[in-house]
Amino acid sequence: MHRKRGINTVELTCDYAWHGSGTMQPDSIAEGSGLMTQFGSEQGFYGQGNYSAHQASYSHHERYVYKSSDDEGFHRDAGGQYFHLLLVRVLCGNTLKTIEVWKPPDGTGFRFGAVQDKLGKEFDSVEGGPHHPTLSGPYDVRLPGNDDSMIYVAYHPSQCLPEFIVTYTQNDVN
Repeated sequence: MHRKRGINTVELTCDYAWHGSGTMQPDSIAEGSGLMTQFGSEQGFYGQGNYSAHQASYSHHERYVYKSSDDEGFHRDAGGQYFHLLLVRVLCGNTLKTIEVWKPPDGTGFRFGAVQDKLGKEFDSVEGGPHHPTLSGPYDVRLPGNDDSMIYVAYHPSQCLPEFIVTYTQNDVN
């Protein structure tokens, strides 16, 4: 990315975000073998990429959080008492900020389709939202939720560096 965008641009565009690994053991991702697998999904709203959230509560949602019956996270258990999230460093590069797409200053309205084919090419990442964990598309003021969060999508696996695995229980959340 340094060669593609320039070192000063890249260094200024790093952010931390939360990644819920879902059914994949967080250690697999932290060791470097898991992000490629998750990166392969094309079902995300912003296309094929690695999704992470600004707010941990978004990634804590049952759809994303990895749950286990042991604090190390070795034994995945949908009813387990331990929750595991990854804190990842996201190298954003040239970012598409969707607020500029949903509500452009020229008043033209929704124009996301016009930039979709540039994701991963002209844009290295997306800063989108805020989004709700169970809904896709732009933020709807009629359906605000406590877990709404900005989402970061990186289009190359090397743009996300897992730095910490955070393990907690439901008692820690309340």
